[in-house]
Amino acid sequence: MTALIRTWSTWYLSTNVTLGRKVNPRAPPQRHAASPPSPKPQASVASNLAIEPRIVTDYHRRSNLDQLRTQITNAAVQNDADGNTFVIGAAAHRRRTRRTSERRLQAAHLSRHSAQVSSFLSFVTSSLLGPGYAPRPLLLPQPVLNIICDPPTCGRHANRYFPLPPNRFIGVSDLAAVRFSLPSQLLEPTPNLEYWTYLDAPNAFVAIGTSDEPLDRMLEVVRFWLTKDLKYAKGKPCKPYNSCLGEFFRCNWETENNAPKILTNTLGGESSAASSKSSVKSNKNASTPSLSPPTHGTSQDSQPVTVSYLTEQTSHHPPVSAFHISCPERGLSARGFDQITAKFTGTSIKVLPGEHNLGIFVTLAHRDGEKYQLTHPAAHLGGLLRGSLTVSVSDTAYITCPKTGLKAILSYVEEGWLGRTTNKVDGVVFRYDPENDDKTRIQDVPEQDVLVRLSGPWREKVVFTLGSTPVKQVPVEQQYTIIDTAPLQVAPKILPPEDQQAPNESLTLWGDVTKAIHAKQFSRATTIKQELEEAQRVKVRERERTGETYRPVYFSHAVGNEGQPELTDKGRQVLERSQKSDWSLDGI
Repeated sequence: MTALIRTWSTWYLSTNVTLGRKVNPRAPPQRHAASPPSPKPQASVASNLAIEPRIVTDYHRRSNLDQLRTQITNAAVQNDADGNTFVIGAAAHRRRTRRTSERRLQAAHLSRHSAQVSSFLSFVTSSLLGPGYAPRPLLLPQPVLNIICDPPTCGRHANRYFPLPPNRFIGVSDLAAVRFSLPSQLLEPTPNLEYWTYLDAPNAFVAIGTSDEPLDRMLEVVRFWLTKDLKYAKGKPCKPYNSCLGEFFRCNWETENNAPKILTNTLGGESSAASSKSSVKSNKNASTPSLSPPTHGTSQDSQPVTVSYLTEQTSHHPPVSAFHISCPERGLSARGFDQITAKFTGTSIKVLPGEHNLGIFVTLAHRDGEKYQLTHPAAHLGGLLRGSLTVSVSDTAYITCPKTGLKAILSYVEEGWLGRTTNKVDGVVFRYDPENDDKTRIQDVPEQDVLVRLSGPWREKVVFTLGSTPVKQVPVEQQYTIIDTAPLQVAPKILPPEDQQAPNESLTLWGDVTKAIHAKQFSRATTIKQELEEAQRVKVRERERTGETYRPVYFSHAVGNEGQPELTDKGRQVLERSQKSDWSLDGI
């Protein structure tokens, strides 16, 4: 048991006053006068937790858990006349046991059963910390975490639990680089490279570059940006498999270029109210005219547009993957490195782009090579103690296009007044000098340079207005919906057939693990997963022994190149064949 948990137990469990309230450390110990026996306490959560705990890993000593069990057993839960819950220390516990019935003292043991673990966490947070008390985050030792990491596989508690980061992760500068292994019960049966794609709404991507006006094209890029993480607006965050070095993934999307055209010169703005009224005449009954892309799909009388995707794990330490998106029919391509750094802050995990992750680089070949750089904001993964994960963003994202001299700043606001979660994003599109790019906050942008303002909850609906007037001060009929997630769904991928996949392709590499998880054979899934991870460690040690440097197959750079990976000849061949729905790798 770590020194931190010993410190915690000493302070919290030895005090003779209600925990969660201020205590004067210099005050002498209080003498409690004899009092008549108190009424029988109400049933506490401790009474439901008398099941012998078990150790589920081999690398933790039983003594650690025995010490924790002893500390918890030495604490007693009692209620006073007002119904307030008190936790008394071991000394007071021994005194009161001489005057009260043994039935008042219920042993509080940890259990691997979900309902009991949930009750224990509720007991700790509410009874020990007290209402309204905000001390340091509660830290549990690793054996406790391992028990929590063994959740039920069915029933109403299934898929509710996520492991709390171990104490050794507190203060770690890069939690993502630790690459700790989780039990298979806690993993989403999806390879990491398959999960981290940015085309949740591919019809928003293929619509980029439709307009002839630079401002309209910038708004098309902003619209794509607001749809790229649709999975978080529509579903829950999850933990996919860790990628192996050399692992790759490829897929296609077939979509329709059916997103509404953005034509700001016909929408009007502050200087053209008449034009604005005429442009939204058909939408007079709508609260805001919508330019949001419709749900993904293709109609029978339209020719689908194919978008191909290729990604490869190019580095293991740090974990970095390169990706390339290709849509030659629309003259569109996008590329970048995926790398995250994570830090456990006590109540949440802060996720930031790594040093090699400089964003998504979108190139418009049909617009004289116009290039846009889209940078990622920091996000927070919360709900660790509740067992219900949530993603919130409270940072700033930037979209720049040096060729057109336009820049967008998107400022994400996590909470509003009284701590209410808003998931709001505010933004501006303005003219900037690429040689002197010093505007990093919305309030730093001069009003005369502002062309468009945006505002709204990014999980629901975001609107934009023309001009520098704040969105709230603009009439509703002059507010235009750029994205509405309500009708949207994450677009399905077109995957290669199993018999045409390579052994190191994600779907094949992790196929047995996925099948075992779907069959609820979690022990077998964990065993297979550990065997794959150990095989990767053996390869790493062998390369270190021989001094061999790993070189990616489909990308020419493992990292670097200003965040823009280049395809090798093999990578280009794979994407060219994917465009023709040819999944064969023969001759590559």
